[in-house]
Amino acid sequence: SLEYFSALRTHRSIERCDVAIIVIDATTIISKLSKYADPKMAIFKLSKEDVEIIIKAAELKKGILIVINKWDLIEKDTQTAKIFEEKVKEHLTTFDYLPFIFTSAITKQRVSKIVESALEVYNERAREIKTSALNDKLLPYIKQTPPRSKSHKELKINYITQLKHSPPVIGFFCNLPSEIEVNYKRFLEHKIRDEFGFTGVPLTLVFKAKNKPREEQ
Repeated sequence: SLEYFSALRTHRSIERCDVAIIVIDATTIISKLSKYADPKMAIFKLSKEDVEIIIKAAELKKGILIVINKWDLIEKDTQTAKIFEEKVKEHLTTFDYLPFIFTSAITKQRVSKIVESALEVYNERAREIKTSALNDKLLPYIKQTPPRSKSHKELKINYITQLKHSPPVIGFFCNLPSEIEVNYKRFLEHKIRDEFGFTGVPLTLVFKAKNKPREEQ
């Protein structure tokens, strides 16, 4: 079917790219939000197709930029863009690191910013963090909020280093890697983003049962 081949072409495009620019029609969002006197109280859902594209791009560790198009057709005030972004992020709770840009293909509003913003995400994806900076910034958080193991054994994260870039992979060397819980991994990811950015970029965190590498000691 046409829908199948369209989806196939989209997925192949994502596989080839470094940054996926995902365009969402602003009018489809506002039609749902306008039913409420207070848009902040509205329940909003992205289309199944948009969600699948975002998930696919994240699974392939591509940079992601969300473009809200047809912005010229929206009756708005100074808070409208913020509400739009909040509503989309509410629906994409695990993708709260995605950047947004509001554009109009007809009026050319911010169209030139799309390439600029995509390049920023590309550079974030290629970012390399020094090992000393990772340890200096993250180990105090870990000491203040240490991980808890499922088996109640003592968990120790001894050392952190970036193993790869484009896409970024951060390695945590610890005594019991299989005991690190999902919630703690999210905590660590948020701290990495707070300190180092990686806006629009899926992060991979790996946990290894090793001590500090010999060459770094």
